[in-house]
Amino acid sequence: SYLALAYNPTADGMALDALIRCVANFPNISTTRELDLLREVMAASLNAALSQEKGVGPTLTLAAALADPNAGLQEPELAHAILPRVLKFGALDEKKVETILKLIGAPGQNIDVALAHLMAPMPFSKKLSDLGVGVETLGHVAERLNGQAGLTTEMVHKMLDPIY
Repeated sequence: SYLALAYNPTADGMALDALIRCVANFPNISTTRELDLLREVMAASLNAALSQEKGVGPTLTLAAALADPNAGLQEPELAHAILPRVLKFGALDEKKVETILKLIGAPGQNIDVALAHLMAPMPFSKKLSDLGVGVETLGHVAERLNGQAGLTTEMVHKMLDPIY
């Protein structure tokens, strides 16, 4: 939501706090006391959820469109797989991108590469086909989301086809 186009400084602050908590705690996930880690993850999750008052961006829009609880397709796993591609092809505010890159310790890098590296240790698949998304679903989602959350059919295919 930090990168969503709407103007909401309070939501931006909450989103950045959530990111800071994640970056600070995930590298130490195996050595942090369970209660401390849970507290930080819960605070990050709450702030991330509250920041969505500003609006849901293309990553969550795509993840929701691809999700199918009956097939075991969960939005968080899908969002993890697609986030770097969305960032590569999205219309992003360069100042906000630079802020994120500084917070994750990757100033001057490409945002999609830096976040893919940061998220690499997480135990999620990076391929939509490995998650159980059917190839026919990509086309349906691309057409259905055309014009939503700043997405076009062409953009959706650029984002999703290479990670199928």
